[in-house]
Amino acid sequence: MVVLSPNEASQHLTITNDAFLSFRALAESLTYAERNELKLALSLKAAALFENCYELPTDVEKRQTVHECLTYLRALQPYYHQVPDYGVAFIGWPNFMTKALLAQLQTEAVDLRPEANDNNYQFITQEGPIAQKLAESGKVQDFVRRYVLGNFKSSHIQSYLYYDHHGQKNEPHVDNEYTALTCMISLKHTYLDEAKASATVFYDANKGRKACRLIPGEAVIFYGASTLHGRLTVQPEEEVHLLQISFVHEDFMST
Repeated sequence: MVVLSPNEASQHLTITNDAFLSFRALAESLTYAERNELKLALSLKAAALFENCYELPTDVEKRQTVHECLTYLRALQPYYHQVPDYGVAFIGWPNFMTKALLAQLQTEAVDLRPEANDNNYQFITQEGPIAQKLAESGKVQDFVRRYVLGNFKSSHIQSYLYYDHHGQKNEPHVDNEYTALTCMISLKHTYLDEAKASATVFYDANKGRKACRLIPGEAVIFYGASTLHGRLTVQPEEEVHLLQISFVHEDFMST
């Protein structure tokens, strides 16, 4: 077994242009159901090779396999050429966010916390009227269009997510087509030790792993159906509240 550092391993990663084009031809021939099955298989195969659940393998052969899986995950989508590094289109303070709106969303998230259901990764509940009004106002869609190419439309799925139990985590995965694109807004993140606090992580075939720890009010836009991503393990007395607003690609809507 050849073991290399992440930087050394990345220098050995290759997919020929012919192989990529052949895979694209295959992807275009698949039905949605077949494409979804292949997407799941690729994501599971890649994640199974990770070290300690979240770390890319240092073994060069395993890293090559992960590289291929991540590349082909992106290539499955008709908008593959529009997906940026790590699948992340934006990180920062969105132009629609004000201090007043942030306070309203934070209060609504707290009020709805008792209604949240445990889905084994985090607690989740459907949006309240404030989040729904924001999602349907057009402000979020206009903001997303500034950073995202392609025809994505609201999937009318908005959820509050809560990570507030020690040990909760969301292992690397890909999303379904109803959440092909996500605008995720941080509402609360408290912790005892910043160095150990959890973060959202994204994986890129060529660049490795990127950790994203938002402050309340900030947002990240990412291509969840074509990018492996997850949430690192929540630490003792850590608490995270997020609002997730989802978008679907018109290609899926026409199937």
